[in-house]
Amino acid sequence: MEVSNITLEEIAEIARILRGLSIDQVETANSGHPGLPLGCADIVATLFCKYLRFNPKDPSWPLRDRFVLSAGHGSALLYAVLSLFGYPGYDIKKLSQFRRLESNLPGHPEAFLGNGVEATTGPLGQGVANSVGMALASKMMESRDKNFSGFKVFCLASDGDLMEGVSYEASSLAGFLELDNLILMYDDNDISLAGPTDVCFTENVKARFEAQNWKVFSADGHNLNEIDSVFKQVLRDTSGLPKLIIFKTTIGYGSPKANSFEVHGSPLGESAYKETKKFFNLPDEKFWVSDYARDIVKKVIIKNESYYTSYESSISFELDYAKIWSEMLEHVSDSIVDATRNSGAKFLNFLAEKDERIIGGSADLEPSTKAYLKKFKDIKPKDYSGRNIRFGVREHGMAGIANGIAYTGFFRPFVSTFLCFLDYLKPSLRLSALSELPVVYILTHDSIFLGEDGPTHQPIEHLNHLRSIPNIFIFRPANELECAFSYWWSFTQAKNPSVIILSRQNIDQTVWVKPSLQELKIGAYVAKPSREKPVLSILASGSEVPVVIKAVKNLNLENIEVVSVPCFELLYNNIQAAQNIIRADRVLVVEAASTSSKDLILSTLGKRVYHKVLTSFGSSDKDSTLAKLYKYSENDLQELITDILNSC
Repeated sequence: MEVSNITLEEIAEIARILRGLSIDQVETANSGHPGLPLGCADIVATLFCKYLRFNPKDPSWPLRDRFVLSAGHGSALLYAVLSLFGYPGYDIKKLSQFRRLESNLPGHPEAFLGNGVEATTGPLGQGVANSVGMALASKMMESRDKNFSGFKVFCLASDGDLMEGVSYEASSLAGFLELDNLILMYDDNDISLAGPTDVCFTENVKARFEAQNWKVFSADGHNLNEIDSVFKQVLRDTSGLPKLIIFKTTIGYGSPKANSFEVHGSPLGESAYKETKKFFNLPDEKFWVSDYARDIVKKVIIKNESYYTSYESSISFELDYAKIWSEMLEHVSDSIVDATRNSGAKFLNFLAEKDERIIGGSADLEPSTKAYLKKFKDIKPKDYSGRNIRFGVREHGMAGIANGIAYTGFFRPFVSTFLCFLDYLKPSLRLSALSELPVVYILTHDSIFLGEDGPTHQPIEHLNHLRSIPNIFIFRPANELECAFSYWWSFTQAKNPSVIILSRQNIDQTVWVKPSLQELKIGAYVAKPSREKPVLSILASGSEVPVVIKAVKNLNLENIEVVSVPCFELLYNNIQAAQNIIRADRVLVVEAASTSSKDLILSTLGKRVYHKVLTSFGSSDKDSTLAKLYKYSENDLQELITDILNSC
């Protein structure tokens, strides 16, 4: 799309006003980043005035082009342009409350707070990965829906974004997949937060992206003729590749602190603020918008409305989740000795056949994680009709791309790797939780019992690390019934990411009791009841549950109950039900993890808590040997339970 009746003089006026609104926000808050808004206003003004397809009256229009500010520290510029073009929630009063609670305009953009903010950014590089996911989602929708015409993704990234590894991973996959609807705009100003970039970053960015199969363009980021010309070239390009525009800019352009790291992340200060306003011929009045600019905006909006078309999908996504659950139960084995990763693969594929929105892949580990949709083909360059994404060994990029797909709302993405590689993707997972994105993380090879691969691959601390993150649900199923529920719940709830943690080793997946769906939704149930009021409740999850049950049965005591807890987060949300499930005053928590699990639940219930947890890294050997070494065998657990009972 090109709005041809907007002149460069009019774009210059919009850029001038955007600069004024941006530095007004920062100075009023006495906090923020004025450097990027001053340096990139010409680029953003040109994009919004002439080339971005959008409609402020319908901010969530599915066919809109996406503008992603990966350099989220420059949020004042984003809020300024959204305010100027009339997006709901960005009036002048809101701008005057920038970085304050009442404004919903946080220091870095948060997608769930306001119209027009496409992605939660700030941690550098994330917006690049999100943009790849959005562009891929558009391509996948085009291949599926005859009524979907596709959209473009414009991402503004800084030097810091391109230093982060996640941008390398994501841009590499974008080049391989030939996402020609992706335009990355690089704010090349040679300055980062702590000083000039040449103290640590001198690589040839053009050559890097060309090596990753991108088409590269360049322009002076303060020359409106060049900016306009390069956008024309990019949008007329027929190479079939993603595009990078290297915009050479001056950070803090027009201010006395221009071309200095001092203007990156601190207010200009009264003197420099006034000089900057004078440079751009802006009045002293804060949050001033000229009548000329308002007229230009009206013209842009009218032209955009001529491109606006309604969209009604030709695909029906209405599903009967209760019926799907009933059908899943028919595939649950009551007794099986197998790894839960294999059970997980069964239920993932079952759900994928019911819900065509389910797409995803593994970080080059699908033969091991089993997270692969067997009846569907891979997504490939120029063929986006498949449902398996070959992410390659790019865990961080994989999760960031999945977030981008989830932002569009068209698909239910899953990603998969080993639990020990959580650390490689955790920043993206954290943003899934912060932004309430329903990405499903399938993490296999749980605990020390994966065996011979040794402590480098044995994730003893990751389980409780995950449990410390808000807005996320962690499932560690112990049998096929719990596994089925984990997948059903994760893929059918509307928001929040889920993590499903699965074993590599075979475990006894006996379904001891059959709780109802409503009981499973509580997050825990009594797997082995006591005949009398219990003196001890043993809480366990995953592979430890069958071992605990066998240990208790061997003791032949009728006053111990075993509670299986596939999801502590659900249990904590049902605290009254937890009181009825965990009946004993003394509680033993058994998990092959480094720290206790959700002590807050137990302390809330006034319980005396004992723990059987790991206090060191694992070792390389068979799972049975490690169980004895770290005292997780049946005999060891029998002794522990006896000791606790004797101390009562």
